[in-house]
Amino acid sequence: MSRSISYFTDDEDMDIGKSIAEPVDRNTTLNEYNTKDQDDKETVQKTHKLETMVTTQAKDMKLLKHQLKQLVKQNERKSKLQAEMEQSFHFKFEAVMRELEAASNFMSHLQSQNESLSSQVIEMFKLGSTPDVTDRLHSVELSVTEHNTKLEELLLQERLTENSILIKVKEYLAQSGSFNDQTKWVKSFFAQLANDVKHVNESYGQVQKSLKVQEENLRSLEKRFEDSEKLKAKQLQDLETKAQPKYESANALKSQSESITANYKQINTDFKQLCLKFDKQKKETTDRLFQLSATNISTAAYIKEQIKKFGVMESKLATIDKKNNDVSSQVVQLLSRILHLETKETHEAFCVELGENLEIDVRKDQIFPFFNQRINLASSQSKNFDTNTGIYIAPCNGLYLVCLKLETLNDLKVIFNVCRKDKHNEDLAAFSKCLSKDIIGLDIVALDLNKDDQVYVRSNDNYLGLQLGANSSFSCVLLSKF
Repeated sequence: MSRSISYFTDDEDMDIGKSIAEPVDRNTTLNEYNTKDQDDKETVQKTHKLETMVTTQAKDMKLLKHQLKQLVKQNERKSKLQAEMEQSFHFKFEAVMRELEAASNFMSHLQSQNESLSSQVIEMFKLGSTPDVTDRLHSVELSVTEHNTKLEELLLQERLTENSILIKVKEYLAQSGSFNDQTKWVKSFFAQLANDVKHVNESYGQVQKSLKVQEENLRSLEKRFEDSEKLKAKQLQDLETKAQPKYESANALKSQSESITANYKQINTDFKQLCLKFDKQKKETTDRLFQLSATNISTAAYIKEQIKKFGVMESKLATIDKKNNDVSSQVVQLLSRILHLETKETHEAFCVELGENLEIDVRKDQIFPFFNQRINLASSQSKNFDTNTGIYIAPCNGLYLVCLKLETLNDLKVIFNVCRKDKHNEDLAAFSKCLSKDIIGLDIVALDLNKDDQVYVRSNDNYLGLQLGANSSFSCVLLSKF
């Protein structure tokens, strides 16, 4: 746990003794937010349902288109198959017809031969019966019998072929009828599908129109939501500002007293510089007034304006002086309160500085090892700070006050971090910032450290040719043991 207290030397007031801000009733504001959130949720739910319906219809359209493509492909395959079947049937029918024609020719040839043999037998009977004629008749009878057998076989084969053709024709006609029925069903399905697609397109158009209206409502709702979020953030920020508590414990008083003491010294330095600048400007203004009055009387208005500015500057200096006196009185009061606390445990401390002006190159995340000049402390008190590494190791559990002061001599925006590291993690405790030349960055922080915790200064960025003044220092003191 750490508390960081930063002080500035501008026109800001240092309010130390104010009471805790009054509590703010947030129930009314939260009820208004809940009502608006409920309306917003209902609109978002309606929009989500509409988007879901559009997505579902889009999926259905995609599925119907896919089924339509599949049916078209199936229809093409069936048409191709029908053409192939018709072509195959045509080829087979022609082959059968050729076989029938060949069988018919063969039968005609057999019949002509039979008639020729019959005429020859009749002539032989007319001439008379001889052994040669008998043999010839016998051979003719055998030949006729053989031809008749072949003829019967051919007739049987012809009948079988005709039956096979008739069966195939019946099968083809049955397949053709089934295919025609399927074609009619596909056509009717396509017609129904076209009607469904038309209906879906009409519904999709209506949904698109409704979706546009919902998008406009959603945009207006988003704008209202952004405005309400900005209002919430502003009101929450106001509540946090009003509800921030003041430090009231003894530890807080100790840390505030030390930081105010350091800040008081800084204010004195700045006040002296401002007085020097004021005296210089006062002299320049006086000389300019005498010159203007001697050269031209018509510039009296300009002189009055300069005198007015001079008066304003004097009033500002008086205000700064008053603030300085107020801070001094507050420091005295805090120191008087701290003097009554037990300080026997605050023997642990160290204070180191650069000792001389340095020009160095510093790398990002590099531990700063250049604080090596010890100031006004015994070696036993600062033995836990290593001047070679720039690391301080806490010797015990307690509340420590750590101060980092940086003085830059060139125009670089410089940030150095005070880091704390335990056995497991490293975290940022405070940082010192210098935005221009001859500016002193000061930061004081109270840290709860455990034994063997490490505290060191780390660079926030790469700084090449960085010039630091000899007054830059790093110090720590143990306020209280745990």
